[in-house]
Amino acid sequence: MPALGVFFLALILWNLTPDLQEILGLNGWGSEIWGVARWVWPLVSLVLMPALVSGLLLWPDSLGRTGKRPLTRRRWVRAQISGSLTSLFAWAASLLAFDWSGTVASVIPSGAYGVTMLLACLPLLAGLALLSLPQGRASGIASASGQRAEMWRVLRPNLIVLMPFAVIQGLEEWTRLNPDLFMALPSPAQIFLIGLPVLLILGLAPWLFEKILKSTPLPAGSMKDRFLALCQKSGLRDVQPKIWQTGQRPMANAMMTGLLPYQRRVFMTDVLLDSLSEDEQDAVLAHELAHARRFHLWIYLLFCGAVVLWAGLADEWLAKIFPEDMVFWITPCLFLALFYFGFRNLSHHMEHEADLYSESLCEKPGSIIQALLRLRQHNPQPLEKSSWRHPSTLQRIRILHAHRGNPDFRKRFDGKGLWIRRLILIALVGGGSLVSWQSWQAPQVPEWQVTAEEAIDHLLAFQERVQRPNNESARMRELILATEERLVKSVTELRTLNPKHPSLSPLLLQLAEIYDQLDQPWNALACRLQARL
Repeated sequence: MPALGVFFLALILWNLTPDLQEILGLNGWGSEIWGVARWVWPLVSLVLMPALVSGLLLWPDSLGRTGKRPLTRRRWVRAQISGSLTSLFAWAASLLAFDWSGTVASVIPSGAYGVTMLLACLPLLAGLALLSLPQGRASGIASASGQRAEMWRVLRPNLIVLMPFAVIQGLEEWTRLNPDLFMALPSPAQIFLIGLPVLLILGLAPWLFEKILKSTPLPAGSMKDRFLALCQKSGLRDVQPKIWQTGQRPMANAMMTGLLPYQRRVFMTDVLLDSLSEDEQDAVLAHELAHARRFHLWIYLLFCGAVVLWAGLADEWLAKIFPEDMVFWITPCLFLALFYFGFRNLSHHMEHEADLYSESLCEKPGSIIQALLRLRQHNPQPLEKSSWRHPSTLQRIRILHAHRGNPDFRKRFDGKGLWIRRLILIALVGGGSLVSWQSWQAPQVPEWQVTAEEAIDHLLAFQERVQRPNNESARMRELILATEERLVKSVTELRTLNPKHPSLSPLLLQLAEIYDQLDQPWNALACRLQARL
């Protein structure tokens, strides 16, 4: 589902937009320069440009007429990638240059948490859905019902993914717009709210996969009996088998989801079940069970946690060497490179382990090899070509033969798996210990600085609410008074410590602006005069 991957990248870009705007100096630029165009560009470009670009590359096939060139898979993929990149380009231009997030937020009441992301993403989703029209026509889908089904096939999973992200965005928005209410919560409640997005993603992931993949339970019969027997033999319980309906884009594939026992689900496409023999089906099922039995999903999660941990540490170290603007780009590049190559090698080894476990569990040598070769007929690719997630079919067959007949190779392979697990554990424990040590060694933040930062948070919440409609005057006054209280407290404490401190003047000027908002001109003038001393 290429459109789903594009949408995930778009969501990442949405969260990076404030930092990118600050680095590029584009804060509010679109609102001031382009005016009404900040509405027109996103609505037109996001909806129409991807389908237009893809249609031109597939011309005249996208009009339902036979083209001069055959519609090869490479040509179709090129049109898909071009349309997807157009979507991302239009989305990036909308967010960065035209301030699309701020534009949409300007018409959403401040109390409608999460609605901004929901509405802002709808043009993008519409464009990704329309992208399927020229590709569907070029693939031979001529009827209106077929085109609607193809559009819904693209739109449905993206809408499902958008919902939990909108909820997470709503939580973040509530925290940002109500700093006083957040700080009034007990510490455990604050920690819970901060970690809730991660819990939501991990908890909802299996349910999301069920909805995205359009799956149905495996019906009672011999196939389900064999599946349950394999589960019992492997020592796993509560694994739910699901049939993945692939519709007009048939493919043979299977996957395991769920970190916890009650979450575990095995998805098998309808094409896979129809094209494999019973022994081959058992081999594929056992392969997916291996991912749970060998804790591969947990290993993937811990690896990602270790990479994020060390990327954060590297960001701190690089900040001491390079300028802030350079660090903003170096850290993500370093993270992506480490994640790409590290996860690729890890995933390849886990796939080999699952193949070997499948052969051991089924006790039918050669069944997993036959299943791999059969699957190639429905997912055409060179025998020697690897992907980011999976090794090549030829490499998988070689590992199976070598592990079965070469004791030295078996020892080295098993040792590598143990070494990988130990390395990930060491990276997590070592990185966590280093972060704890740095926190313990870091100088204590002065109380006046903590109070000043709280005041800035309140002021930012007030300023953001000003840009939105239907604000409650009582709530706005609460925020501005809370800002004044904290700034006065911070200035008083700082004067006691050091009347000549360089931070005193900016704080006084900030306090003067607050008094302007409260219509207290004499207090504002007094603060400005003191700031000049």
